[in-house]
Parts: sequence; C-alpha cells; structure tokens
Amino acid sequence: MDGPDREFIMRTELAMDFNFTVQHRIDLDNAFGRLIVQHLTDISDQLASIAKQVKTTEKTIMVSIQDLKTKAASQLAAITAETDVVNAVKAVVDGQNEKLAALKQQVADLIASGSVDPADMQQLSDTLDAIAALDTSNAAVVSAAVAAGTPVAQPTT
Repeated sequence: MDGPDREFIMRTELAMDFNFTVQHRIDLDNAFGRLIVQHLTDISDQLASIAKQVKTTEKTIMVSIQDLKTKAASQLAAITAETDVVNAVKAVVDGQNEKLAALKQQVADLIASGSVDPADMQQLSDTLDAIAALDTSNAAVVSAAVAAGTPVAQPTT
C-alpha cells in the first residue's frame, strides 16, 4: 500500500492460557489513527495488569491452602494424642473397676465364711465405699472433660 499508511500490529500474551493478536491497518499520521492505537495500548496495559493481579491472587490462595493443610495436620496430631490419653484413662478406669469387683468378691467370700470381725468388716466396707465414690467422681470428671471437648454430631442428610 502506498502513502502514509503503516501497519500497526499489537500482540498481547497473557499467562492465563490464552493469546490474542489484533492486526489492522491504521493511518498513524492522522489523529484518529493515533487515538485508536492509544486506546488499544491502554487496553493491552489494563489486560497485563489484570493478569498480574490474577497471578498474585492465585499465589495468595495457594499460600492459604498450604497454611490450612498445615493447621489441619497439626490438629490431627493433637487429636491423635488426645485419643491416646483418653484410651489410657479408660484403661485405668477399667483396671480400677476390675480391682474393685475383685475386692467385693473377696468381701463376699469372707462374709460367707463367717470368720470376720464385725469392726474389720465395717472398716473394709467404708474403704470400699470410699474407693467406689472416688472412682465415680474421677469418671465423672473425665467424662465431663471429654464431653466438653467433643463437638456435637451434625445430622447427616
């Protein structure tokens, strides 16, 4: 083409999995042609800025996800440790209940034999009552603590 027409080609590539190319012949020697080129340049600059913002937001989201994954793993470890403690407490309580049952059986055997001093029997009975009361009290404390740390089950739909 003869004369003052020059080819203006604008290429914009954004790192967002798309490319576009605008090709148009514009007379850069007249004001309208220069205005069009200016607007196209402004649009290209705005698109580049948007692409940069998207990349920054994407990085922020990825950091947030990583942070959440780390917190979730930490919480899982804490709950696992708590589970170990709860199981240990349960084993102690079960062991105490077994010992108390064995003591009660021995008392029943002594009573059946008829060779027990009534004062000794009363002292033993008082001791067993104290053990049972303390065991019940301890179990209530542990049960309340577990219940306080256990979230309410959500209904499933």
